[in-house]
Amino acid sequence: MKRDLLAGFAMLVFVPFWGTVQVAPMAVLADITFEFHVGGRVLPAGTYEFKVDDKQDMVSVTNTKTRNTVVAPVLTRISQRSGNEAQVVFDKVQDRSYLSELYVPGIDGFHLTGAPGPHTHVSVKARK
Repeated sequence: MKRDLLAGFAMLVFVPFWGTVQVAPMAVLADITFEFHVGGRVLPAGTYEFKVDDKQDMVSVTNTKTRNTVVAPVLTRISQRSGNEAQVVFDKVQDRSYLSELYVPGIDGFHLTGAPGPHTHVSVKARK
């Protein structure tokens, strides 16, 4: 009886913390110094939060100053980069940049619709 009561008390204490860990958002912040294309829109330079949804099939991009948000579909998952750092990658065609990859520490990366045709890449370090 005493053991059951102690186990029940422990569950009441620890379950809320476990639930918080499980639903913690997968997001990074990055200072983007150029305008870029994502989800059919062009976003201005600024500080953005890049957040992966719970199903890991959509990425929301939110301007931290204006709170304007654009959502883009994830095409596929890609392997983590060495160093396991937060990073946002853009495809670059002439003077246009397209969000193409997102790396959140601790999980595989996310590939989004990037630039049409041949391109180079620009990587921006992000922070959690």
